[in-house]
Amino acid sequence: MTVLEADQQGLTWRQIAERLWGAERVGEEWWEDGWMRARIRRRLSKARAMLKGYRDIAAGR
Repeated sequence: MTVLEADQQGLTWRQIAERLWGAERVGEEWWEDGWMRARIRRRLSKARAMLKGYRDIAAGR
């Protein structure tokens, strides 16, 4: 499952991180302003931009 798919299914950022790095590691290293949260945010931003690009190409824009 990709980060974008997980987001579209309504998973929280923490739940997405647990799927990527495992619940134990997330339990130890998750902070509201930590690196895991920042990586999820960046990955989602990039994935959403790519999806928009694909949709624009498909629509002929």
